[in-house]
Amino acid sequence: MAMMIYCDPGMIKAVAAVFPKSLRLRCWVHRMTNLSQKVPPMA
Repeated sequence: MAMMIYCDPGMIKAVAAVFPKSLRLRCWVHRMTNLSQKVPPMA
């Protein structure tokens, strides 16, 4: 099972306790937003 969880430490621990073998996925919208802030704009 894969679950998308935001960076809330309490939620991550709770889901890990209930579903110990689940995979955590990062939200692509937040990932791309963070990356676009780090990459210099194209000229």
